[in-house]
Amino acid sequence: MRVNLEALPIEVLVGQLFVVAMRRERSLKAAMEDHRKNHYGGIFLRRPNLRFTDRTRRLTYGFRKHTREVPPILVCVDEEGGLVSSMARLTVPAPSLGLLGGIDTEDLTRDVHHGIGEKLMALGINTVFGPVLDVNTEAANPVIGTRSFGRDPDLVARHGKAALAGLRAAGILSCAKHFPGHGSTRLDSHVTLPQVEDSREVLDARDLHPFQEALAGGDPPDLMMTAHVAYRNLDKPGVPATLSRAIVQDLLRRELRFQGLVITDSMDMKAIAEHHDPAQAAIKALEAGVDLLLYGEDAALAAQAYAGVLQAVKSKKLSAERVAESVDRVFRVRDRFRGQSWIDDNRAEEILRFDHDQSFYRAALQGVILEGNAGALRDLQNQGRKLLVIPREVSRRRLPLQVVREQLLPAGYRVIETSAVPTEEEVAKAKQSADIADAIVVATASRGSMPEPTKRMIQTLTTRDVVKVGVALLDPADADEMAATNCRLKTLGFSGP
Repeated sequence: MRVNLEALPIEVLVGQLFVVAMRRERSLKAAMEDHRKNHYGGIFLRRPNLRFTDRTRRLTYGFRKHTREVPPILVCVDEEGGLVSSMARLTVPAPSLGLLGGIDTEDLTRDVHHGIGEKLMALGINTVFGPVLDVNTEAANPVIGTRSFGRDPDLVARHGKAALAGLRAAGILSCAKHFPGHGSTRLDSHVTLPQVEDSREVLDARDLHPFQEALAGGDPPDLMMTAHVAYRNLDKPGVPATLSRAIVQDLLRRELRFQGLVITDSMDMKAIAEHHDPAQAAIKALEAGVDLLLYGEDAALAAQAYAGVLQAVKSKKLSAERVAESVDRVFRVRDRFRGQSWIDDNRAEEILRFDHDQSFYRAALQGVILEGNAGALRDLQNQGRKLLVIPREVSRRRLPLQVVREQLLPAGYRVIETSAVPTEEEVAKAKQSADIADAIVVATASRGSMPEPTKRMIQTLTTRDVVKVGVALLDPADADEMAATNCRLKTLGFSGP
């Protein structure tokens, strides 16, 4: 059923272009009132919103039913597997894309993403921001890493298409990201604006290739997320893709012929928020050709942007026709939700507790790589005093170290935890135990280049002639700094609770 756009007030039309995070402390009723006030066309749910299955389903069902005059809204999450997982508390965590790319079995990638899609649908979520199609060519990249299928554009393209096919089979909307590529940057767009200097020829062969292949395949993404990254040879220096008409309209729409919805990465990230007023940033993105504005953290910033866009339309600084063009595209996609049946409680519980778990486990078992002398692992069992030095958190996510201690204490281990980047005091404490240990296991969890304090800790703890094992919990490149150990375990990504 098509909606007559001319019958809707401009306040409603403008609101349909906003996808806004649920405030962490809000009840379902308050959250729905927040979204109704500005007529937002989508809600973005984060890990804190997905703590209990029944509450999550009540939340998504409420949002599914609270819009009557327009199609059901977008209910969105980040769910990439590995580090970026919103539903990890509610079901078996999915493996990282880096792990799937390392295994390099496209059928497994498709099966895993079919599982991700069906589990999200069981929670009442209809849109997933994934898969990542960035090619991780920069080893020092602090934000992509194992979120990418890998360094080879052809491999990323093959597995990107497999992931999209799996999500399509589950019936969930997919969103490829971060166009036209975030894998070759040394900076994180959450904290600053990265700039890519490479030529158009290099970008075509490397960064753009997976996106081109995805759009040419049988299961193109429903949405495309723009990167808050500037590309010197695609537009003027300092203009991020999100605000670039040359990238959104000329490259993505006209050249690559993308017909779906274009959504921004979160507009509260510093690459945008530190350089632009909230209203002006939103207006520039819409003028560039973006359809949806995402606010993944700051609902107050979204409200400011909404008021600014609304005023710009009323004062004719932004044309109502431009707004209507995107709203029409958005409604065409959201119309698909009208006939979508609600999964009953028992079936939803089955999907979350059992379905597809074997695919996830099968991938995880293949995702640990042993490098060096395998006999060192056997020798560990025969040593007396054993030491494990491990960070207490991986990418700001706390590890269940109490469980680790309970498992390893009977085997003769002492467990010493450090900060993500160890302090001098923590290294000194670990060294005291290492000096009397018969075997030492050192675990690290770097994102991008390994910090110098972590390198110094490894050097300090691995000088003695005892059994030494290194564990790269997150980025397999950490193993390159553990040459003094007898063997190294590389996990190709981390999936945590």
